[in-house]
Parts: sequence; C-alpha cells; structure tokens
Amino acid sequence: METTQPFLKQKRRHRRTVLRQSRTAVRPSDDVEHLPRRHLEREHYSNCTMLGPHGQTMCRIALKRARWYLKRELAQVVQDEPLVIQLKFEPNGHGCAGDPFYLTERKNLCVVCGKTEGLTRHHCVPFCFRKHFPPDYKENTSHDILLVCSTCHEDYEKVAQPIKDALLRQAGVQFGAGSEIETLRQARRAAFAIYHYGKSLPAEREAQLRQQVGDAYGFPVTDDVVLQACVEDEEGVGLNGTELPDPWKVVVERIEDLPAFIRSWRSHFVSVMRPMHLPEHWSVEGRYQK
Repeated sequence: METTQPFLKQKRRHRRTVLRQSRTAVRPSDDVEHLPRRHLEREHYSNCTMLGPHGQTMCRIALKRARWYLKRELAQVVQDEPLVIQLKFEPNGHGCAGDPFYLTERKNLCVVCGKTEGLTRHHCVPFCFRKHFPPDYKENTSHDILLVCSTCHEDYEKVAQPIKDALLRQAGVQFGAGSEIETLRQARRAAFAIYHYGKSLPAEREAQLRQQVGDAYGFPVTDDVVLQACVEDEEGVGLNGTELPDPWKVVVERIEDLPAFIRSWRSHFVSVMRPMHLPEHWSVEGRYQK
C-alpha cells in the first residue's frame, strides 16, 4: 500500500483525467474508418410543439422533455397527435419564437443521402472544439447537429480529420503516436486489460502491459490498488507530474473570430458532402449564439 500513497496524493493535486484525455486524444487520420458510430435507437426528432401561456409557438421539443413538463403539471396537452403542449406559467423568455428554423418540423433522415436507417448525429462544428466555446456559443448547438447515416458520417470524417490535424499543428500541439496524451491513453487501456482480464492473459503479456503502465505513470505496478487507480483515474496527470492541456482547448483559445470559425465548418460540410435533405431554413449563416 505504500506504493499507492504518492500516486493517490498526486491524483488529488491535478484535475485533468486520463479518461478525458483519451476522449480528446487525436487519432491518426488513417484510423477514422475503423471508429465505431453509435446508431440512434429511436427517432431523433419527435417534433413536439410547445406553446407559451398565451398560445404563441415557442419551439419544438423532444417527447421526453414534453413529458417532463406534463408530469410536473407545468403544461397541459392541447393536441395528442402530433403532440402539442401549452405552458401554464409565464417563462423568462420566448424560446425560439420568430425563428423559422427552430419552429419547423424536422425529418428523421440523413441530410446527405436521405437514408432513414443507421442514423447518427453529426456535429457540423466538431464537439471537441465546441465544448470549449463560451457558454452562449456552446449552448446553441441545435443548428449544428444534423442527422447523417453512418456511411456518410465516416466519409466526411475522413476529410475533416486532416483539417483538425492542421489546426493542432498551427497551435503547436503535439499529437499522435509518441505524444504524451497518446502514451497515457494507451497506458490506461493496458491497465484496463490487466484489471479486467488479467487472469486470462499469458504471464508474459501481462508483464508487458504492467511495464507499459509503470513506464507511463513513473512507478512499478505491483499492487492491484494502484492498477485500479490507473483504470479509474479521475485526476490524471502528465508523465512529469504536470497537468496535461486539452489539445482542442489550445486551438479554441487561439481563435480570434468565433463566428467565422463556425461558418467555416458549416461551409466545409456543405461543400464536401453536398447534402440534399438539409432541414428547411438551415443556413451556413444561421445564428451562432443562444
């Protein structure tokens, strides 16, 4: 247990997590085609309408959200099919009233080819960037989330990844094989394999994985408590005990014109994929902020 104490103390001094770093780590462009996409198991757009207390249309909302208002008796049903609810209280704002894009019914199909199966959510502005935007930009995501089938999604990502790579290089961020972020991501995978499947691993292979984890974190992995800490590391640190910067955040901090950055990604998607089924009133110039 003595081996674990410095590591656990070190964990409490840092806030970046290995898990977060693994999610933000940049993968080589050649591997994009192998990344799995999660298909939507239900319709993304349920197209429920929410009215204000005076009858004005405020926005389209998901069925789950509509049920939330109804369950708490904050709204009443005006129409069953399609579902229309009306608020019983005066809201702080008027929602999306007056903006036709947010009030128009949307179709559950791929905006590129029109396919209705195997749909995934595509972020026009990659989420790795948007999550670091200022709140008023980050929260206005509906305009930039489009439905695409898995095939079209993969086709676009193959083209988009080199642009992300270029932005990282311009920001002076090291990434890919041999980088510190990638080293920790691989070490956490190794720790996971040992912790969950160690009994079925050949002794030589287990020793190799333990060595990999030990080299990354800077101490021998001989205790299962240490191993578990690596797997569930919520306070990850760099190889020299320093906090690891989020590579995408570094890029966002260098952006001088955020609306132009958003427009560039929207335009790139349209020019590359030539979508034939974009939602009505969708536009490259659509609003950027909440």
